[in-house]
Amino acid sequence: DVNVVATDLSRPTELLGAVKLAGQNGNWRYGALVASEDDTQIRGTLDDGTRVHLQAEGRDFTIARVLYEDTGAGGRRALGWMGTDISHPGVNATVNSIDAHYFSADNRWVVDGQVMHSDVQGIAGTGGFADVSFRPQRGVQHTLRSTYIDDTLDINDLGFLTRNDQMNMDYNYSRTESDVPGLRERSTSMFFTNQWNTAGQPVRMGLFFNRSYTSLENNKFDYSFRYFPERIDDRLGRGTGDFRVQGRWGANFGYSTNRAESISYNVNLNLDQDELGPARTRGSAGIVWRPNDRFSTDLRLDYTDREALLVHKGDGNYTSFESHQWSPRLETNYFISAKQQLRFTMQWTALKAFEDRFWQVNPNSREFLRSVANPDSTPDDFAISRLTFQARYRWEIAPLSDLFVVYTRGSNLPRDNFQSFQELLEQSWNERIVDTIAIKLRYRLGS
Repeated sequence: DVNVVATDLSRPTELLGAVKLAGQNGNWRYGALVASEDDTQIRGTLDDGTRVHLQAEGRDFTIARVLYEDTGAGGRRALGWMGTDISHPGVNATVNSIDAHYFSADNRWVVDGQVMHSDVQGIAGTGGFADVSFRPQRGVQHTLRSTYIDDTLDINDLGFLTRNDQMNMDYNYSRTESDVPGLRERSTSMFFTNQWNTAGQPVRMGLFFNRSYTSLENNKFDYSFRYFPERIDDRLGRGTGDFRVQGRWGANFGYSTNRAESISYNVNLNLDQDELGPARTRGSAGIVWRPNDRFSTDLRLDYTDREALLVHKGDGNYTSFESHQWSPRLETNYFISAKQQLRFTMQWTALKAFEDRFWQVNPNSREFLRSVANPDSTPDDFAISRLTFQARYRWEIAPLSDLFVVYTRGSNLPRDNFQSFQELLEQSWNERIVDTIAIKLRYRLGS
């Protein structure tokens, strides 16, 4: 019953402090990181206008890592452990994992594996994966990836997992040829993904073919084709009912010039389909200017047009939107000297989405979404405008000794702002919610 500004909830928390330790003793390597957040306070108002303050206690983070590695007989053999812990009155999350690695001396076999166990608020979960790569000859590689994660594994408090509740078996073939007449290189890859949830439903299936050509002048042309068979979506509805997604096709075409030239550029076109079938088109273009080895500017612009952006509105109700999105990015680097660097980066994403059709899931049967009438007179249209700007100065005082000065500015406009894209950009720059300066000094003692 407290009204707060939405952007206040997305502000970064303040850090009280952190300590990191890293070292090595023979074949053993180890590291630890401990960090503590400050308590958070957000201003809000009650319905009658009374001002109140909401407070939340900060979290304490702990990470530890131990690795044994042997490279004495050629190749690499390693066995490691990693543990993470978050301590907070509302969240207690501990994750432990063991990982193993093998790299044969003849460079033909590469094996990586990891098993994980999580305990979050008394709920335990397990999972693991294994990757095996085989290189029978120069330029050819076969890779098999397998994953099993139960529906209760949770590492997202201090890590990242795309999803739990999955069983995957993916295969990838790649071939690189450097003896093709008139070309510097030709690369071909084929990929098959086969991902199911633990209930035995296909959640992501796909066939991919990619090929790229690199000319003698180091210009590159590539294209890819993909097909996604019919699958089940068991995530978008957040437990309100699974639904079927029809098969879809896609293609991508790209061209880029030699980046070693003073001016280089690239263009890409992506043709795809949304979950409901209508077209999704994305185009991008970029240019890099590097007049000398001390200065460079990289400008990139992306535009995406979607005819049926599907959004869950709650209780198994969905709205598909016609949307338009612009995403420019600019990066500039200047080396004042061999040991001093200035870097400026800015990235902005703006999207406008207008309601188009309305859909309902059948909670008792896994079928395609069915079209329904507009359930109310309130429009679901929304807009997103987020901007991040950063200016960074780095001075390398000596090897492993650096001084960093970083200025960060960011914004996230309200979802009901439907000004022109130009006005959204100007407002995103002026109405910032992040405005910080950070100074970091790292100094190595001893010889």
